[in-house]
Amino acid sequence: MAPASVKMDWVSDDMWVPITDVFLSGFGFFVDQDGQVKKKPQELYARIGDNVEIGANTCIDRGSWRDTMIGDDTKIDNLVQIGHNVVIGNCCMICGQVGIAGSATLGDYVVLGGRVAIRDHVSIASKVRLAANSLVTKDIQEPGDYGGFPALVFLVFTLRLTKYSIFILN
Repeated sequence: MAPASVKMDWVSDDMWVPITDVFLSGFGFFVDQDGQVKKKPQELYARIGDNVEIGANTCIDRGSWRDTMIGDDTKIDNLVQIGHNVVIGNCCMICGQVGIAGSATLGDYVVLGGRVAIRDHVSIASKVRLAANSLVTKDIQEPGDYGGFPALVFLVFTLRLTKYSIFILN
């Protein structure tokens, strides 16, 4: 299956996709018995729910073992990368320059601040909010606010930040 590019600036009455969005074969490779790097086929679909908005220059990779899915009423800003097999729940908000690696799962009502990075095969519970520039390296199982590099419960993150700020000022 060849890569597909959206050629119009609307898809339906309740979904808006600018002309620069691309639905691509994902970034999947393997090394064969001869030591050669081969492309792993990404032949499933990218399924987009109702009332979804996708900003300019956002790339959504098709799935390889499950469809990539974007839930209803989700809003995606410009310059977002969504890897193959990613499942995003309903009513999520994803700010610009976010990168979601392959096979990650986000629950409903998840908010990702700008430049959040999510590692592959990570699950994020519903009603999680991640501060800008956060890095998610492991599952987040409880709703709440998180931030940092790696992402921590926001209270822990701010206490550590305060501690380091005092250390630097002294």
